[in-house]
Amino acid sequence: MESARRFWRALSPIWLFHEMTLPPRAAVGDDLALLELPSLSNANESVRSYRVLTPVLSDLGFYPGQVLTMRLLGKHEAPDAFAIVAVSVGGRLLLRQFVPPALLITNSRQVLAPNLPMIENVVIIATLAPTNAPSHTSL
Repeated sequence: MESARRFWRALSPIWLFHEMTLPPRAAVGDDLALLELPSLSNANESVRSYRVLTPVLSDLGFYPGQVLTMRLLGKHEAPDAFAIVAVSVGGRLLLRQFVPPALLITNSRQVLAPNLPMIENVVIIATLAPTNAPSHTSL
């Protein structure tokens, strides 16, 4: 397996495409996959890029395959009301919308996924950077 990775890395443009099409850090049931893009990650330590894997927020314009730039939250920092957030729950990485004071919801007619109350094992790790909000203008 490692020799195959070295081969693909030697073909730099192809390797970058491969890395962006196959999520490197995703598990079964995850809504998001962390992308390891050194050019983006090293530029700002408080920002991470994630690929959307499921349509849990499709009614808000977030679909599988989209790459989202999200800002990491501090330990005692809360997201804005109705913000799009990355959530860690028991080792899974989920995409939800934060509804104050303590609810994380889905917003999709395509997928039935559970809403989450903010309990001990639910941790909001990042919030959507303002530049990633989908456009809701009609064509």
